[in-house]
Amino acid sequence: MHLAELLESSGCPLCRTRLREARRHLGSVLYESVNDPAFRDRLLAARGFCRAHSQQLLAANRAGAGGSLGAAILFGSVIRKRLAELKKVADGRGRPMDRDLELARRPASCPTCEQVESAQASAVSRLLDRTSDEHWRLALAAAELCLDDLLLLAAAADRRSGRWSEVFGAQIGRVEGIAARLEGFAYNSSYDRLHLMTDAERRASDEAAVLLGGTVSEAQAR
Repeated sequence: MHLAELLESSGCPLCRTRLREARRHLGSVLYESVNDPAFRDRLLAARGFCRAHSQQLLAANRAGAGGSLGAAILFGSVIRKRLAELKKVADGRGRPMDRDLELARRPASCPTCEQVESAQASAVSRLLDRTSDEHWRLALAAAELCLDDLLLLAAAADRRSGRWSEVFGAQIGRVEGIAARLEGFAYNSSYDRLHLMTDAERRASDEAAVLLGGTVSEAQAR
């Protein structure tokens, strides 16, 4: 049902999978793990959340509790850890300082990213498995997949299978349609041709943004 919902909704189904899983995981962290010493230890070992999920954690805290206490507690622990790294860089000299700087610049091993990647892998596998069913195959062929996720599916698919070829061919046709509507929009934007512009051409830039940039928010996906 979860996959069927995603395919029936607007926006890229795999982008939506990542959005949902990030929201679920961050909500769980705020509800269950802020004062859990084991989780706090894992978060410190990971050096915190990534940039995007740090912002989403704060937004989820404010949306759910109307404040930011949970986020403040977690951020405080992480910043103390990162501050120690900064001080080590500041106190260093020569090659040791370069090494400390390189270590301090490492991206955090974000626990939410790990959950999101696991959910994505599961969704990719299940979607490809379901291409054996004609109804699922047609739904995936018509889905508003972003370009990155179309290629992600292509990389995981058995390209010898005619089932995937059918989906991929339909998706290429969808991309061609967006390109044609963008060109039509640009051509008909001239003052003397405005009356020729179609609603589909007006929507083309929004379609192109999802194709190239993915579905980045639940609001965008509605």
